[in-house]
Amino acid sequence: MKNNFFLKVEFSRIAELIDFLVQHCEELRITREGENAGIEARGLEMDAALSARLAILYPEIEVNIIEDGKRERFEPDLPVTLRGILNCPNPNCVTSQPREPALPEFVVVSRRPILLLCTYCGRYLNQNRITAELFKVNKKVPL
Repeated sequence: MKNNFFLKVEFSRIAELIDFLVQHCEELRITREGENAGIEARGLEMDAALSARLAILYPEIEVNIIEDGKRERFEPDLPVTLRGILNCPNPNCVTSQPREPALPEFVVVSRRPILLLCTYCGRYLNQNRITAELFKVNKKVPL
């Protein structure tokens, strides 16, 4: 279900967030509020993958759902495991091999600070090493 959201994030970190949101919502409005940017996203579907992406890349983000002119706080959350949402940066991981039918999967070890563990190669991935580029999972796994 698509809703309207208001997101508040540090202005210096807005560029990649806007690039992503513009592909997933019907309309964006951006305002500057001192050191922060206010982003009104209309017609955005907040699924588990988007919620996890926001929680990982922007742990300080404020998100509100807008319904009938009222704002209700929404807390982006990380599930216990992330499957097919984030690539493993280890080039030797089985999920990094194009011919292997394995989707990347991570276990959330810590939420603050964020620490993830690849279930296939055992490599830890901390907050500082996670980039928007790692979210580009293009692998299709046959059923």
